Amino acid sequence: MTIAIIGFTVLISIIAFNNRKVFEDMLFEPFVIHARKDWFRLLTHGFIHGNYPHLFVNMFVLYMFGPNVENGLLQITGRSATLPFLGEPLRLVLNASGSRAHMQAIEAHRPGEPRQALHLPLPPAAEPQQIRDVVQSWLQRQAKQVFEERCQHFAAALGVTMKRLSLSSAQTRWGSATADGSIRLNWRLIHFGLPVIDYVVAHELAHLREMNHSPAFWEVVRSVVPDFASARKSLVKEVLPPLG
Repeated sequence: MTIAIIGFTVLISIIAFNNRKVFEDMLFEPFVIHARKDWFRLLTHGFIHGNYPHLFVNMFVLYMFGPNVENGLLQITGRSATLPFLGEPLRLVLNASGSRAHMQAIEAHRPGEPRQALHLPLPPAAEPQQIRDVVQSWLQRQAKQVFEERCQHFAAALGVTMKRLSLSSAQTRWGSATADGSIRLNWRLIHFGLPVIDYVVAHELAHLREMNHSPAFWEVVRSVVPDFASARKSLVKEVLPPLG
């Protein structure tokens, strides 16, 4: 048994070396390695599409974790199988029987493991791009809903009027505000916990009173988010998954 595992590990290493770009994508893109306990389907799909690295990884996963398969679906949790949502890890589950992406509580979870799972209406053989598109669409819908609620809350607290809220995909800015009351927030803030989201929301809404970063501006922010300094640090320290 030990020799077989060592031999298989060597084989995987050789494949990984010859297909470095493929394996980098598999390790660093936020997708789940899921496979039905169906060897024939797994083999034929891999060989027909020529996706040999993915095929051998799934075979290895089935071999090592087969006893943990429940309801015919294998869920492997790791860097590639979870992503942060509102500051908590969210497990991604491929579920072809579903009609829409939805979040569901994980009843039996160990300490430190995700408490929520996002079920995606995709087959086990879904490509990373398909998974990324569905996940990103779901995250953006959640972001719009959460941001709208937090903006309304802090606008009332600051006595300002937000005319319009829109999502952005900016690479270098978490948010922006214009004098006419338009607020733009980066949808990827949804990865962070509410304290961080609240800081960015309050920051942008404070600009509707002070369109600068003067001491007066920071006092406006502090009036609704007293501990905003720790939230600012989180924006710098946290490393987000490479979505979109």
